[in-house]
Amino acid sequence: MSNAFLSKRLYRTEDAMLHEYGDLRERLPIAYDNGFGTIGFEEIENLGSSDLAQQYKRLRIKLNQGKKTAGDNAAAGSLATMSYNEVKRTAVEITSMISSVRNWIDYGSKEGKQ
Repeated sequence: MSNAFLSKRLYRTEDAMLHEYGDLRERLPIAYDNGFGTIGFEEIENLGSSDLAQQYKRLRIKLNQGKKTAGDNAAAGSLATMSYNEVKRTAVEITSMISSVRNWIDYGSKEGKQ
């Protein structure tokens, strides 16, 4: 996956988290379906940061622990079992990771041009 494609997936994640209707517990599964959950582990690993790869893997596992229900994904099931504070922490972890990936992409791009 190119950095541009990865950036688009991250943008879709943020967009859903910020602009979809409903509370955070309802928006995060949409963000997962539209962006975050569509990024493969290897795409993050290919950036070259083992810390980012581990963080992404941990978040994906955390969001895939729940059981799928009719019309919902595993992320919705996982979020349904979390306290609202844990849901907010998960959202912060996702946005923090998005920032880190963007910074890594920018740094890598500048590093490659020198």
